[in-house]
Amino acid sequence: MKKKLLKTLMIGGTALAVAVSAGCSSPAEEPAADVPTRDVDFDSVELLNDIPRYDLEELFAEQNLAEPDKTFGMVIIDRATDPFAEQVELAETYADQLGWDFKLADLKGQVGNAGATLRTMIEGGVDVILMTSMGPDLVGRDALAAAAAAGVPVLSQTSGFNASASDGAFASTVESDLALQGRVVGEQMVADLPEGSKIALLFDEQSASGRILEENFREAIGDKFEIVAEKQYDYAKGVPGAQADASAMIQAHPDLAAIWCPFDGPCTGPANAVLASGNDIAIYSKGGYPALLDYIGRGVDVKTLAEPNTIKLLRGFDQAVYLTKGENVETDVFLELGGMITPENFEYADVIADGTVSYGPDLAERFYQRWGVG
Repeated sequence: MKKKLLKTLMIGGTALAVAVSAGCSSPAEEPAADVPTRDVDFDSVELLNDIPRYDLEELFAEQNLAEPDKTFGMVIIDRATDPFAEQVELAETYADQLGWDFKLADLKGQVGNAGATLRTMIEGGVDVILMTSMGPDLVGRDALAAAAAAGVPVLSQTSGFNASASDGAFASTVESDLALQGRVVGEQMVADLPEGSKIALLFDEQSASGRILEENFREAIGDKFEIVAEKQYDYAKGVPGAQADASAMIQAHPDLAAIWCPFDGPCTGPANAVLASGNDIAIYSKGGYPALLDYIGRGVDVKTLAEPNTIKLLRGFDQAVYLTKGENVETDVFLELGGMITPENFEYADVIADGTVSYGPDLAERFYQRWGVG
């Protein structure tokens, strides 16, 4: 797997800008350096031995030719936080490559408006809609039924629901094994921290995906640690609210060893709180997204299980291409387990996070060729 690559994760540059836009305060940054290129055989890098590798040759053996002049709708929870900012950027790129119009609805953390927003998007005219990180529990089955009645297929990713078990709410879902991801992060914490260490949890029981991750994380850690603080993530308050909650936890428990979050987006708040405190507190999460990864470069002990947005969005668009042609679609698309990004392998964080190590280089270009647009 040898290829010159553009390094997309810029420490103190692009990734930091995402963190700041999410509302986090941060120390003064150094000017961004020129983005380097790589010429590395990743298969020979010992630090990457534990990153799983996958073969998509069977998928790329056939074409899924796209029809032009379609409209792709996307509903997100909050563009001010990862992973949604990166997802939107990628979705706009893929829609443009297909010659499709792109419509975005940003809930800005107001998840209670998801159903009404979906109805508005349907009325505005779209051919297919992607809901990100929202299942029927957040969107509402009435709104999803309205989409089906209007003939607008709805895709979902990372919602905690599979289309085959959604009673027709979703035409297709792109999911990963959330239960396994929750356990892997918990097992990483057990391997890292002494038994009896004090930890805090910033959980999300509003979403099915958050509940699945938390349940399996707790199962993995068992009674190894003392959970001294717990708080529900407040979507409306976003990352600044998560930072305030984490700061309160740190002040109340200065001997805290770690903070766990189900997703990277909310976890940028605790990471910034740890940075501001100067305490040696580890952050454990899932996602592998730029805003949180940037804190490793600033000295915070972050460990996050990568779930590349590239393959997630590309598989979602691949399903959308089928649906806009009225063809049979793979109801449940499952993504494989990603790799853990740590301070030890941080110099390769970009190629772990974007899927280059796990799926090979030029992933987007291979999908463009499959769609007949590359």
